[in-house]
Amino acid sequence: MPAMASDASLMLRERRGLVRVRVNWPAPECGGPNPVLVLLWTDDEPTDRVDALCRALCAQACVVVLSVRTLCRDTAATALEWAADHAADLEADPDTVLLGGVGEGRALATQVALGARERGWPALAGDVLLLDAERTADIVARGPFRHSQDMEGSE
Repeated sequence: MPAMASDASLMLRERRGLVRVRVNWPAPECGGPNPVLVLLWTDDEPTDRVDALCRALCAQACVVVLSVRTLCRDTAATALEWAADHAADLEADPDTVLLGGVGEGRALATQVALGARERGWPALAGDVLLLDAERTADIVARGPFRHSQDMEGSE
């Protein structure tokens, strides 16, 4: 199983000021560029559980994870647009942007995805809606987890 390579906190500028996000990068063994997953979550999920989930997704699914704690649709949309604009800067694949939500963040992710579809940008490669951080991290940690493009021709 590849490990997570590194993580960092970033500040993104939005209309209301600054929003803190967390980025997790997969290990070099994952190859690259890898998909970028913008993962939305709210106060209903404990920070340590979301961090564990992000590390597990990063290591098992070989995705760059941009974790955003927010209840605000505008903040979530700003984070998604920033990730799409800066995917290459994040050493991620700009053509494989994913949007996800955990807990109450699932509804927010759905709203933001619908808004992106209506505007025609950013183009999403898929969405990931997770029940809760703790159970999902346990499942992901058991792996293996593969990208759908890795499964082409394996049927």
